[in-house]
Amino acid sequence: MKFTSAQLVSIDIISRYIEGDILLDDALAVLGVKERQFRRKVKAFKESGVQSVLHGNVGKKPINKVSDKLARQICNLYKLKYFDLSIAHFIEKLIELEGFEKLPSYTTIRNILIEKKLLTLKTKRSRKAYKRRKRYGQEGLMIQIDGSPHRWISGHLPICLTAAIDDATGKIVGAKFSKTETTFAAMDVVEQILKKYGIFQMLYSDKAGIYGGGKRQGYSNMERAMKEIGVISVQANSPQAKGRVERLFGTLQNRLVQEIRLAGIKTIEEANVFLESYLPIYNDKFGREAENRNSAYKVLDEDLDLNEVLCMKVMRVVKNGNIINLDGFQYVIHSDEYLVKKYVEVRYYRNNDKGFFIDGEKIEVSILDDKKMAA
Repeated sequence: MKFTSAQLVSIDIISRYIEGDILLDDALAVLGVKERQFRRKVKAFKESGVQSVLHGNVGKKPINKVSDKLARQICNLYKLKYFDLSIAHFIEKLIELEGFEKLPSYTTIRNILIEKKLLTLKTKRSRKAYKRRKRYGQEGLMIQIDGSPHRWISGHLPICLTAAIDDATGKIVGAKFSKTETTFAAMDVVEQILKKYGIFQMLYSDKAGIYGGGKRQGYSNMERAMKEIGVISVQANSPQAKGRVERLFGTLQNRLVQEIRLAGIKTIEEANVFLESYLPIYNDKFGREAENRNSAYKVLDEDLDLNEVLCMKVMRVVKNGNIINLDGFQYVIHSDEYLVKKYVEVRYYRNNDKGFFIDGEKIEVSILDDKKMAA
């Protein structure tokens, strides 16, 4: 039987008091107890000896101790199925999918996994603190959009998730996987928002070229499309300025990757289908109500053809013979009019088709020679 230092001191003081070697006041001072409590200790010592200084639960199994069977179940599930989940996410799956009704605390499960070396302690890095900007009060006032290249699908090369959140609620209002961050992917996400919620007031992005920043500042098809719809396009000066969407990707990289793996998804197409069912679950868990319950989204005009707005538009000048040069090919315009020096608007659609327009009127063209011109 092993005693602690404090217990050994108690045994020594009580023994010496009973034998008359020390006075009552001295015993009380050393042990730091009241006289009534000390006399109870003395009485217990006379009746039970040194055993009296031990706590009543010594040698007993704690009522809240995790059984070996439950600990093994938790470890096996984490090791074989949920090895890449955070503890909170793991606990959710144990309840939702594995049928556990009563589980140990977060800390207990964490300690079990650490003890079995299934989880390693991570050192927290000190980070510079930034003051968080107050949320907009109404949903639909600001939408934050960004792309995150990451290995979202296990065993797959890194791909990009373009996602948009409503600043007021933190809810994901549109998202799409694509091979890389592209203008068309961002337009697809914006189309999801417009069709589901309506026209929002402001699109907040970084200064990536597709949004009108960097080398292409002042010219962007995304920025042009937003103006045509009636949305203000704003580019942030730093990642911290659009912190909510940045933190969104941190959360998704800790959760969505694992959900995709557990669903057995292997392709971008499957991942995009999965998003349709996953986003409502995410929003229910992490979204919040806006301070002002009145939505700022405006009804989308049914006559607005989004395909003609959410596309790439470039201008070409008509040359002699009613010819324009485009992508290394020559196109001849089917018209009897003299069109030299007029501007042709070429629209690249998201389905890979092209349209040709002069003064807003569609025109017919054909490739003059199917051989690509020399650079």
